[in-house]
Amino acid sequence: MRFRSAQVDPNDSTTIYVALSAGGSTGTEGLAKVNTSTGAATMLISNKAIQSVGVRKDGSTTTLYAVVYDAASGEGILRSTDGGATWTPVGANVAGDLPRYFDVSRDRTQIFGTAS
Repeated sequence: MRFRSAQVDPNDSTTIYVALSAGGSTGTEGLAKVNTSTGAATMLISNKAIQSVGVRKDGSTTTLYAVVYDAASGEGILRSTDGGATWTPVGANVAGDLPRYFDVSRDRTQIFGTAS
């Protein structure tokens, strides 16, 4: 398992979203939601290599973005507006470079992706 990136939930500082990929070996890959108070972890996306996770504050809602590398379904960007319960493709089979890293503005309302 390889750690790829992590972002703190702007609406709940005890929640961290962690992107994981297997890195060519067997192991856990996906997107985990970790509660830093209890240590409990929940997989929001399983069995897909997640390159990066981005978290944006939309009022009281947290919007999540995940860059997915999956041989079966292709590469793309997924978005969730319900804490990771459901995901919508916002860039499937994108030509060119997908973001390797996400960053957010100081007020956590805008998200930016970089390819390097």
